[in-house]
Parts: sequence; C-alpha cells; structure tokens
Amino acid sequence: MNDEAFPARLARIGQAFQESKIVLLGVDLGLFERLSTGPATTTELARDLATTERGMEILTDALAATGYLIKRGDRLANTDDVDRYLVPGRSGSLAHIMGHRNEMFSSWARLDDVIRHGQTRQEADKPTLSDPKANRNFILGMAEVGLGRVGLVLDRLPLSSSHRLVDLGGGPGHFACEAARRLSTLVATVVDLPLTVSVATEYVAGQGLAERVSTQTCDFYRSDVLELGGDTDGVLISQVLHAEGESENRALLTKIAPHIRPGGWVAVVENLVDADRTSPVGAAMFAVNMLAGTARGRTYTEAEIAGWLRDAGFVPSPAEQVAERTWVVLGHKR
Repeated sequence: MNDEAFPARLARIGQAFQESKIVLLGVDLGLFERLSTGPATTTELARDLATTERGMEILTDALAATGYLIKRGDRLANTDDVDRYLVPGRSGSLAHIMGHRNEMFSSWARLDDVIRHGQTRQEADKPTLSDPKANRNFILGMAEVGLGRVGLVLDRLPLSSSHRLVDLGGGPGHFACEAARRLSTLVATVVDLPLTVSVATEYVAGQGLAERVSTQTCDFYRSDVLELGGDTDGVLISQVLHAEGESENRALLTKIAPHIRPGGWVAVVENLVDADRTSPVGAAMFAVNMLAGTARGRTYTEAEIAGWLRDAGFVPSPAEQVAERTWVVLGHKR
C-alpha cells in the first residue's frame, strides 16, 4: 500500500476504467489513425469510421477533455503524443498493444463470471486465435512492447555456439530476427499458429531476413509429434508457458527435448511470480489476466519451471531477471 488515503485510492481506481476505455476505443475505431491525416469534424469522423454522430461527438469531447485530442471550433485533431504513439506504423507506436488491451478489457469484464463458474469460452474461440484483427493487434503488440527486451534476453543465450534456433510460439519473429542479425551463420524458425504465422511471415520479410528466418505453422501444444526438423541447437520459448496449465507445459517440454542436440539448450522467458504468489504485483496481476483470458493459464514460479525442465531432461540454471516482468530460465540438455 502507498501513502495515498484509502478513500482517495478507491475513488481513483473505481473510475479509472473510464479514461482507459475511451482511449482504447479511439485506437480500435481507427479514430487516431484517421485524424493523423488531418483535422476533421465529428460528422466527418462518424461517416468515415461508420459510427453514430452522437456517439462520436460525445467520445471525442471526452478525449479532448482528457487531453488526447485538440478541439478548435468544430474540428478535432490529435495531440503530438497521440500522433506519435497511437497511430499504427509510426516509429515507437503502441497502437497495436493498445488495440490488444481493448480485447483484454472485454475479457476482464467477464471476470466475475469466470471466477464464479470457470472459463466457459473455448480456447479456439478466443479472438486472439480466431479473429485476424485481434490476432494482428496481439502479435504486433508483443513486438511493440518487447523490442526493448529482445537484446537483454538474447545476451543471456548461448547463441555464439548455435547454428539453428527454433523460436517456439515466437509471435512476429522479433527475437528470431534479432538473433539472425547478431549471428550471420544462424538460421531460425518461428513456429506458431496459422493467423500468427501470417503476421510473422510479413514481419520477417519486412526485416529483410526471409532467407534466414523461416516460419512454420504448428499447434505445438495439441500436436502429438513436433516436426522441428534437423538438429536444433536451441529452442526459445518466450512468454508462452503462462497461457497453459502445468500438465500441458510439462508435456510440451518433454516433446521438445528429443529435437535438441546433446549439449543444446532451451530458454524459457517468463513473468515469474515469487513462491507465495503475491509478488511482484505485476506478476500477480498478470495471473488474473490469464484467468480472464485462458482456460488454464497463470504465472509460475522459478521452482516450477526449473522442475519441469529437469523432468524433461534439462539441467536448469538459476533464473536471471533481465527487465521488469522478464526472467530467463536456461536449461541445457544432458
């Protein structure tokens, strides 16, 4: 608890969702992207974005009141910060991750029902797995928020002795691309689900690395047999295990082991929670996010992940924290 008076804290958090939602909605509707082309009236915005004029007027007035838009007469424009950070395609943009957080907002709104009755939505029906727009926001959002940590993670991996890397559940391929840039002799494969592989293929091509970073479609949790091909020096599993339960993660690590050469490695990158599961706060809250959005996911402890690695035939090293909410647990194959 901080020094803020408890009633004041309740007043703040009790309505914090309001500002959050109008910003997320501005991204999801394409409002900020539309205004990046120039100022517009609410009539023009409602027409261009297929909304009601009343809804657009009230939404944009609230965004102007909270400092995200500038209103001059009947015309609205983005602030400089919004133009930089909430418009897709801009350097440093966070538009995709904010689009994903709009989907998270919907999941959290169902949390009371999930806690009472359990997760009733089937995994395959999750928008991030079934809807191309939601998937694209999720995958490119991972790159937006993760780029600053890519180098810190790769610094902990034995890449200098590696020639073939598999990035399992690698999303857009930002780790694989950076690894390939670092080592001219390295080839990498990004393995993920169909919608994600479509985004990854585009991302890798945009990085000019399609000849050395390939993509492969595989539902690796559900497939009885993995076809990773050839002798793999290392497998990176970044921010994947939290989406599934213990038995699924144990089985996955066991399936991976035969594909890694003796002396090779697997690196698990996760948002670890302490043994009592109440700290760090970010990890405890992320477990709630997994409760809201998945059937079996949660955050895990270092001891749990190290135990799974050990049982799958790896010798785990102590976890290293490389950034807030980012730990690396490296396991070498016996």
